[in-house]
Amino acid sequence: MRHGFGFHLVGVVSLAVLGCGDDVVTTIGNSDSSTQIESTSTNPDDTTNPNPSSPTEDTGGTGTLSATGTGTSTTDAPTTDPTTTDPVITGDDTTTTTTVDDTTDTTTDEPPAPFCGDGNLDAGEDCDDGAMNGPGMACKADCKPNFCGDMDVGPGEECDNGVHEGDDHGCTNLCKINVCGDGVVGPGEGCDDGNDVDDDECTDACALVSCGDGIVAPTEECDDGNNANTDLCTNACTNATCGDEFVQNAAGEDCDDGGLNNNNAACTATCKTNVCGDGNIFNNGGAEQCDDGLNNGPGKACNAMCIANVCGDGDQGPGEGCDDGNGVGGDGCSAACTIEGCGNNVVDVGEICDDGNMNNDDACTSLCAFPVCGDGFEQMSLMEQCDLGAQNSDAGACTVGCKDATCGDGLVHVGVEECDNGPMNADNAACKSDCKAAFCGDGKVGPGEACDDGNQVNDDACTNVCKQATCGDGFKQQGEACDLGVLNSNTGTCTLACKLPLCGDGFVQPTNNEQCDDANLLNTDGCTNTCKLPVCGDGFLQPGEECDDGNVVNNDGCNATCKSELKRIFVTSTLYQGNLGGIVGADQKCQQRAQAAGLGGTYLAWISDNVNSPFTRFTKGPAAYVRPDGVKVANNYVDLSDGNLLAPINVTELGGPAPIGNTSCAGGGHPTVWTATLSSGQVWAQNQCDQWTNVNGTSATWGEANMTNSSWTSWCSGGGAVCVWTSALYCVQQ
Repeated sequence: MRHGFGFHLVGVVSLAVLGCGDDVVTTIGNSDSSTQIESTSTNPDDTTNPNPSSPTEDTGGTGTLSATGTGTSTTDAPTTDPTTTDPVITGDDTTTTTTVDDTTDTTTDEPPAPFCGDGNLDAGEDCDDGAMNGPGMACKADCKPNFCGDMDVGPGEECDNGVHEGDDHGCTNLCKINVCGDGVVGPGEGCDDGNDVDDDECTDACALVSCGDGIVAPTEECDDGNNANTDLCTNACTNATCGDEFVQNAAGEDCDDGGLNNNNAACTATCKTNVCGDGNIFNNGGAEQCDDGLNNGPGKACNAMCIANVCGDGDQGPGEGCDDGNGVGGDGCSAACTIEGCGNNVVDVGEICDDGNMNNDDACTSLCAFPVCGDGFEQMSLMEQCDLGAQNSDAGACTVGCKDATCGDGLVHVGVEECDNGPMNADNAACKSDCKAAFCGDGKVGPGEACDDGNQVNDDACTNVCKQATCGDGFKQQGEACDLGVLNSNTGTCTLACKLPLCGDGFVQPTNNEQCDDANLLNTDGCTNTCKLPVCGDGFLQPGEECDDGNVVNNDGCNATCKSELKRIFVTSTLYQGNLGGIVGADQKCQQRAQAAGLGGTYLAWISDNVNSPFTRFTKGPAAYVRPDGVKVANNYVDLSDGNLLAPINVTELGGPAPIGNTSCAGGGHPTVWTATLSSGQVWAQNQCDQWTNVNGTSATWGEANMTNSSWTSWCSGGGAVCVWTSALYCVQQ
């Protein structure tokens, strides 16, 4: 049982030396650490306290003597046996008569003062399990209950990383270690469908089926095509992340204990080895008592060995007036590390100042020192917002600059903030405006994210890895006809554009019975509108065919190999000046017009220069010549060149009438045609428009498209500035 005095008075009582006849009332009282005997006397010469710094003072005729627990008085006074009324006086030769009350010991039993750890639920306590209080227990050392998120792994918890918890972290919001199969996508997991089925979209190793092919799918963060977990991309196709249980040196990690990472453990929440001086208190398996990072050192709350600065360690720390390395008073520095004599308005040895008051917000504190941040006194005059003395820490509630910890101050308040980049905090930055670390799924578009809708749903506009939903992500989104992910193929059942195979989409899909697909529905370009390869006799004029009448019968104008048994001849619908680019340029213009009209075959211009002419260049076969409207012009080449036509060549490649040139032949207004050629097909005149190369040429000859006699090719000639005029060309199939 704890005694009411804190000790027993053992056989020694100090009494004042009194004058003869004095009335004395002796009272034995109790205090927390000593027993006092008060002697009240009417004699003004009674002994007074000689020590002006003692807590008891002379009040004018009243002396107070103190008996310590060792029985030693603070004044030189006689001693007596408390068991007798006739005291035995020792000391000097003075004899004093003393009257003592029969009851000299008024000691009474009192209950102990309540404290955290006494096993009783006292005021201000949420719990108290006595000796069972402490780290890892249901009730912590401060009589507060252990709860998920307090960074102390308590009963029923597998981990506890404080503010670094989350379903996307190694330790979930329920203080359970995030593992594959729990249905929560954690660090190092590409997916987690909560089952151990290996043949669905998410394997039993929590990897997407496409992971490992070296192609980054929209639902993958990365894909390096290997199974290494110690590089920047895990075998689950997730970016190297602290908390995924793999040490990735390339990502700057020293360690990684997954859900057990903790700023108080061997591996911190940022995957760094916990060492003295990093600002993290390694007390979970470590011997650190404190760690203020760069603020560790002599005179600081935490020394360079991460041991708390305490009174008696010989290092004067915050809140200490002195520290002489012992627990002994009377040597100028008390056992409480205060300067003895401080407060007497005299600057004694060891004091910086002494203004004789207890005001800690003036020029001199009650420690007889100038006010400074870290002395444990909140000084408004110094613009301090707080001052916890030795407890000041840039990782705590009160910073080493005596400012209240706030989000945005650039200091990470351990247990409250995940990060703090000061003015760089932003909802689109690595550290958000609420001092929470950005992560995919937080609803804020952070660095490296194309989107973030705050969910893990893949069939909306933003996938579970914060990429815009796109064709090929394996999820059928709005506007997509299909999406097989990596199985999409332009030759399969779902194209790379997430469309169903269709003739005309430009992709040959054998499953759709396609032989070709040129992305259009034309029948005359090498692939029909049914996506079949062209063949002679299909009725469509294809490249290389001169004709196709839908059969393979000869002697009907188009033979069995789609070669024309008729040759087409037309006048161009376009008018040209005399600079035709020579005969070659004239041939090219004829071929262009034929192709524009969809006429197959090879076409040459009926025109001559100084050397070349239709007679020397044309194929002279037995085939008849017909206009695009089917009207026969000549039975064969001989008939074409005999000076008389069966019908005029006055129909264009498009089936329209011959255009009117702007020559002045016969007064103008005629469908003139550049020729320089006789009806026999030979050269009529030389140097026409400088052989059809110069609009400044001074001579030219024309035919007239409405004529059937030799004038159809040799009708008019002129000199002067005639090559700037415009006329058409005759084009003949070979």
